[in-house]
Amino acid sequence: MKIDIELTEKQEHFLKLFAKNQHPGAKDNVCTNKPIHAVQTKRFTIVDNDYDYEDVAYFYTLQSAKEYIKYQSRNLTNPRTYTKSGGYSNYGEYEHFWDLLMSLGIKLNKNQED
Repeated sequence: MKIDIELTEKQEHFLKLFAKNQHPGAKDNVCTNKPIHAVQTKRFTIVDNDYDYEDVAYFYTLQSAKEYIKYQSRNLTNPRTYTKSGGYSNYGEYEHFWDLLMSLGIKLNKNQED
């Protein structure tokens, strides 16, 4: 099926960035198949004086996750990125949407080269 869609400049930018940096085998995938990148912040527990990391935001690109840490640093405690997969043998919508975004980004990057 073929459809025509209109993209905002931001949507075009992120699709191109996604295809450029997250293609299969890319360094930014952090050895993860079809990754999603979480920004985590350290949360302390008063009861046992321990800490754990809590996911606070999700991103399709590692670059966007790192940028989030910069502009939200005042709201985060010892933030880090943590790369996850959509789940073992997850054949639900996540994989299909990931593939769709990747194919759109690849086509946009190819059109820019031509």
